[in-house]
Amino acid sequence: MKYEIYYLNSVGTKIDLCAWPYMIETGDFLGYEWDFTSVNNYNSYGGKISGFTRPITSRNVELTVMANSAAAYREALDTLIDAFERDVRNLAPGKLYVNGNYLKCYITAGEPSDWEDPSNSMNIELTITSEYPMWIIERDWVFAQTGALSAGNKAYPYRYAYRYPNGHTTGKITQPLISPANFKLTIHGPVSSPQVQIGEFIYGLNTTISDKDYAVIDSAAGTITLYKNGQAAENIFNSRTRENSVFERLKPGTLDVKWTGEFRFVITVCEERSMPKWRS
Repeated sequence: MKYEIYYLNSVGTKIDLCAWPYMIETGDFLGYEWDFTSVNNYNSYGGKISGFTRPITSRNVELTVMANSAAAYREALDTLIDAFERDVRNLAPGKLYVNGNYLKCYITAGEPSDWEDPSNSMNIELTITSEYPMWIIERDWVFAQTGALSAGNKAYPYRYAYRYPNGHTTGKITQPLISPANFKLTIHGPVSSPQVQIGEFIYGLNTTISDKDYAVIDSAAGTITLYKNGQAAENIFNSRTRENSVFERLKPGTLDVKWTGEFRFVITVCEERSMPKWRS
């Protein structure tokens, strides 16, 4: 099986970990473990698990850095460490990608070995630390005035929208997990006071989004941000509607989507797993 593994730092610098001059050797970064809370049985034998949690986690990966010349070798090392250090110093996590799945993380340590040999190579054990140790793969559902069509990395069936007499347009999305999923809802202008109903919940904003601007509701981060001409402009958290939480995660299954049909938007379903998904 061919792996696509790379690190994308917070400013978009990509370090391909499966291509010259970098090559992954091994590591435990694909492993996972749930912590649990429990209460003891009255007789002191065994107990009952009352919940599971995932604390901040550190895992390791062993990497070889190698080049054909001393200059290229040194440049490769500097590029690698600079990409990692920028994220740590700015408190802005990067993303480790494995076959389209990503883990938000920092590279918090590096232990070089076998670097004394003048062969322009080094083995380095990197420590990957994640505040949110879940692998995520994103699926986009794109909605326009006339319909809904998936985009991104999986071809979901096309869903034609239907215009009802009450002025609402409907479509459908699929949330494939067995538990509620985080999402991003990107609403494009021009539109005033947009509302999107997904399943039984209404996600709305009491604001005006101009042409060429868009707003993003991010359930995992708990943020609502308005972007103007592609640039982060302002926090519009207080513009959210209060009928229900606009950060309510998406329930599993096929969900009806309703909106006025007068604006376009994208629902990004964030599928979270303990290990990267091996099938596309």
